[in-house]
Amino acid sequence: MWKDLWDSGCAFATESYPNPEFATRKALFTMSSTAGLPYQISAFDAEDAIKDEWTIIPFMGKDGGSSVDLFGQYVAMANTNPERMMATWLFMKYLTSPEVQAKWIEAAPTIRPAATPCRSSSPTAPTTRSGRWG
Repeated sequence: MWKDLWDSGCAFATESYPNPEFATRKALFTMSSTAGLPYQISAFDAEDAIKDEWTIIPFMGKDGGSSVDLFGQYVAMANTNPERMMATWLFMKYLTSPEVQAKWIEAAPTIRPAATPCRSSSPTAPTTRSGRWG
């Protein structure tokens, strides 16, 4: 479907993120991850934006399912030597602890609400309808 839209001239690329185009009705919809939410909100706050109500809908998925592109921070460990890998693991364990995750999320207002902790035990972890995260 997305290729058909592109091939028929109903889709276009932008130089940067398409938030202003969506906020001024030059684009009917835009595709992004949750990381783009603060920027889309900001685009609708711009002076030339049209004051619309908008929402997030999931991508069409395989076999009729749906999904949302949830952004999260990436932490990786390089395959170096045992000593460096142990030091990295200890730091990663500290960095992903519930207490540090809570501080990280609170200290990063530019990426909220996109930033989510990686542990459900974090005090700032969101919940799903079932009451659990993850």
